[in-house]
Amino acid sequence: MTSQSRDVLNQSFLQSYLLQSLNMALGALMQGETSYTNSFNVIIQEDGFVFVPRLPCAYILDDDLYKKIFLIANASLYPQYTLLKQNATYFVPLETDDLHTQRGLFFPWKRGIFRTFSDS
Repeated sequence: MTSQSRDVLNQSFLQSYLLQSLNMALGALMQGETSYTNSFNVIIQEDGFVFVPRLPCAYILDDDLYKKIFLIANASLYPQYTLLKQNATYFVPLETDDLHTQRGLFFPWKRGIFRTFSDS
């Protein structure tokens, strides 16, 4: 297996694992809206992941939802990845013609356990 195919496999596994974690934790909080009902998806990127809501939706895209997703994903991905906490909801535009999915919530990360100067 080449390095590139391992990366694709890992990316696919990571997407499934993160979706499963978010579905289990957010399903009750978001009136049963999950990826199984096509309410959201995640896109794995090198520098983080994007939570892609399908609008219109029954939940509000606000700082509270962003913080909940952060807490779930941060615990689920540690110690493979460390999410970098943002001060507010981090919206990013997505390149698609589908009006329902033209925006996402971005969660930047670093591989492994990220140490700051104050941790030294």
